[in-house]
Amino acid sequence: MAVVDYESKYDQADKIKYLNYLAGIASRYRKEKEDCPKLRMIVIYTGDIRREQVSSEYDIGAVKMNIEPAFLSELDGGSILQHLADKVTRNELLTDEELMEMIILPLSYRKKQEKEKRIYETVNLAVRMQDRSQQVFALAGILAFTDKIIDRETANRIRRAIEMTQVAMIFEEEKQQALTQAARIFEEEKRHAVEAEKKKAADSVKAERKKNADFKQQTVMKMIEKGY
Repeated sequence: MAVVDYESKYDQADKIKYLNYLAGIASRYRKEKEDCPKLRMIVIYTGDIRREQVSSEYDIGAVKMNIEPAFLSELDGGSILQHLADKVTRNELLTDEELMEMIILPLSYRKKQEKEKRIYETVNLAVRMQDRSQQVFALAGILAFTDKIIDRETANRIRRAIEMTQVAMIFEEEKQQALTQAARIFEEEKRHAVEAEKKKAADSVKAERKKNADFKQQTVMKMIEKGY
């Protein structure tokens, strides 16, 4: 089992926080009388932190913990953004990994101006996504992960985009339901029309047969009357 946290600064004291996370999970398993699985503590460091600044070990004698650090500063942000933009332009679905890359991409930069620029770019990219569910996921993720650095105007823009997308999803669902119902009604009407035509044809044949039978009967009667 992995516990994941993310930090925009490095502080050795955070290790105590991680220990509390892990101890809480172990305690919960003990209360439920179940064996606690092997625990991993993964810490994602934003672009503000470099690998050489971080110690992955916390050792206070009786307690020793190792974290698994991941450094967004080591991502190739430009290449990732271009790859995502190409897929969105081709209206292709993103993989789960690509969605996460879009969400955390702004955090891979160190300077505030760079972060804000990438937030703007990833939001614009997410808005262009054709799949509504992926669009909402990406926008909500960007809003959640960049909450400490995003400006109010951009945050409000993301919220409006999410609301509009959710409304569009409702409209799309209702449209599909309406189309399905219309198709069902059309098929039902067509079936009724076919059945009516069949009945009309059958009645016509029946009437024609009766007419022929009556004609034959009348002809025979006339022949009898004339002594044939």
